[in-house]
Amino acid sequence: MKPKIPKRFLSLTFIFSILLFGYSNCAGPVSSTDNPYEASSLGSELLTVSPQAKTINWGEEVQFETTGGTEPYSYTLITGGGSLNPHTGLYIAPSYNTNVVVQIRDEDGNLAQSSAIVNFASNSAITMTYAPATLRVGDVATLTAAGGVAPYTFRIISGVGSISGNRYTASAFGTAVVGIIDANGKQNSKNINVSSTSNNVTVPVYKWYNSGSKRYYFSLTSTTSSGWANQGVAFKVLKSPALKTTVLLRCFIPSAGTHYLSSSGSCGTNQIHGTIGHVYVYNATNSAQLLHCFNNRTNSYLATTVNYDCINNGYSKLGAFGYVPR
Repeated sequence: MKPKIPKRFLSLTFIFSILLFGYSNCAGPVSSTDNPYEASSLGSELLTVSPQAKTINWGEEVQFETTGGTEPYSYTLITGGGSLNPHTGLYIAPSYNTNVVVQIRDEDGNLAQSSAIVNFASNSAITMTYAPATLRVGDVATLTAAGGVAPYTFRIISGVGSISGNRYTASAFGTAVVGIIDANGKQNSKNINVSSTSNNVTVPVYKWYNSGSKRYYFSLTSTTSSGWANQGVAFKVLKSPALKTTVLLRCFIPSAGTHYLSSSGSCGTNQIHGTIGHVYVYNATNSAQLLHCFNNRTNSYLATTVNYDCINNGYSKLGAFGYVPR
């Protein structure tokens, strides 16, 4: 005789079965993708970027490559200088030392980071020299590279001057930082110092005085016609034109029989009686300002580097012609 199961126990078992199967049928199949933490590790590849860390030179380029995650990727420069393409991940280092951190974000918001150290490599195998070794304003130097792999490219990183090919032109006083890069991207740089004195020959300008007309006359020769007394060298000028100089003309007013100097490039409606030389248009090292003076009473013009001569004896200052070598 089979044992008799209580009706109460059968009722509880039946209810439990309905709840169990009913829950499973409502919820549907369970997928591992319903867990966001499992999705990043199982459903897609981990977001990574390379290089993770790199030391580069000034001006060098680095291409950050990203794998995993979900495209497209975006790139952000978190710290440091230089430029970074937010779409391609191409980074270009600046011309100074800096520590760089780049952050990468994928379409799903996952993040990764990489870093770079921009540091000029003073022990680089590539070197540069220039000749002549001493440069003045207006000079041109030839740049020569050694080491590395040809061809080489020269460029101005900062400072004065310009470069065409391997020729450097010293256009102004100061210092130029010239960079060099070889075919493999190896880099170096060198400072070029430019003296403010133009590499030009100077010539003396003589001052003559006529006691009868009480006028001055300026000439490159130490001899002139009678009636004029040689008062010695008044100042010096550059014999040839150079960068940042202008011509100094001797002008003549026929109606007054008066000579004067001009640095404006012309004598206006008056006659040009020759060229004295060239003067700086800026205050060059070891130069003096050449003053333009006029005496209204004697209708006489004077050029001098001495301010006292320009404001005494009836003269007044009209301006300045520029600067002349001392």
